Amino acid sequence: MIKIIKYSLFALIVYLLSLLMLFPADRAYSLVRDRFGLSLELYQVSGSVWDGHVGRVRAATVSIDDIDWCLHILPLLAGRIELGLTIAGTANPIQLVVGRYLDGSFYVHDDGQGLPLTELESLLNPQPLGLKGTVMLDLDDIRMVTGGRLSQVNGNVVWLHAGLGDPVNIDVGDLAATVSTKDDVVQAMVKDQGGPLAVDGQIMLMPDSTYRLTMTLMVKDNSRTDLKQSLRLLGTPGRDGKVSVSRRGRLNLG
Repeated sequence: MIKIIKYSLFALIVYLLSLLMLFPADRAYSLVRDRFGLSLELYQVSGSVWDGHVGRVRAATVSIDDIDWCLHILPLLAGRIELGLTIAGTANPIQLVVGRYLDGSFYVHDDGQGLPLTELESLLNPQPLGLKGTVMLDLDDIRMVTGGRLSQVNGNVVWLHAGLGDPVNIDVGDLAATVSTKDDVVQAMVKDQGGPLAVDGQIMLMPDSTYRLTMTLMVKDNSRTDLKQSLRLLGTPGRDGKVSVSRRGRLNLG
């Protein structure tokens, strides 16, 4: 009798999961939007909860086209909702893994291959700087508040083969940032990982959406005259050869 009950419960769970995965994505979005008041706006939603497509996603000032998703099954057993996302509206598709814990926090990481920075910047920056390289993303415990403001995030970001593309064509090696949150202030500590340029910096995102950037840069390879000339555009080197950079501003989230 106990075995029959166990098998029946298992069959019921499988059946309910099947219904969930086949549920139309556009109806699911409408229900979630009306229930939780999402800050995301989705257009041209098609497919199912399991496997679907969005023609456009808009969040604050950012708009991204042509996103496909696939629901990952195993994380459901651990109480997590996890999606594999493919942003197809770029020259090279961008692949991400995005998940949500039971406590409402999120996590984001790449698929193991990294994110092409040229395409990533073109999505997020209306006036791209021409950044090149690959970004390895591993961010956890992400929380947002009303209005889409980022209030908490922890994790690591690595920028491999960092530099600028044409017409400058500068390579500075690999950079890494350790991201943490304390007292509602998101902080990223940036360091070089070897290479011709020494980097030591801090980026802080304040609760009022203002940011502060402080950084020191120094060319370690004296033969890199291209780097020396580029650094002079940011400031005058001190006696120790270091250039100090300080910036403040406000993120436009409206």
